[in-house]
Amino acid sequence: MEAQARPPELSGKDLVRKWVWDEMEARDLARFPRPCHGRIPNFVGSKTVPDVLAAQPAYRAARAVFIGPDLALKACRDRVLADGKILAYATPRMREFKELHPEGGCTDSSIRSLKRYGDPLETPVSVILVGSVAVDLEGNRIGKGAGYGDREIAWLRERGLIEDGAVRMTAVHPIQVFDDLAPLMEPTDERVDIILTPGEACPVT
Repeated sequence: MEAQARPPELSGKDLVRKWVWDEMEARDLARFPRPCHGRIPNFVGSKTVPDVLAAQPAYRAARAVFIGPDLALKACRDRVLADGKILAYATPRMREFKELHPEGGCTDSSIRSLKRYGDPLETPVSVILVGSVAVDLEGNRIGKGAGYGDREIAWLRERGLIEDGAVRMTAVHPIQVFDDLAPLMEPTDERVDIILTPGEACPVT
């Protein structure tokens, strides 16, 4: 997977975020809602990522999959339900952690459905998929700045809801992938194991 070389002037997370948001808007790589500034971008090609996700051995073996509430991940959430797996999730701003069972009949994972349906999350997950603004080839990720992706994973861990050997993933457009963001990382930042893009899955180094 090709990656952006981080220019020296992108010396902080906020500068990386702004660069990504500006470039995605300028190159028309963002989709509704726009502008993508201040958000996990809903990127061009996000609707094809479920096929890449479904090809991963960890996903095929998973009974329950946790996916963040970002619009860029909606197609992946829908795929989990269509594949007969349990969809675990947090509603926006981590107000609730819930799970949807495929036999419940809900096949739509829009925010409205996530809020309306679902039971309290009790099933341990073996795959976690979170959104990112930027990620590097070592799995270091930068979110939109509110820390929700990191805190969601920490919430699951603290309650024993992450299975041993669970695989953590993120889904992004290739322009969001950098070669090295490690100097910008903090101790509370959670890394991912696999980067999913519209046409490729890249295990981190």
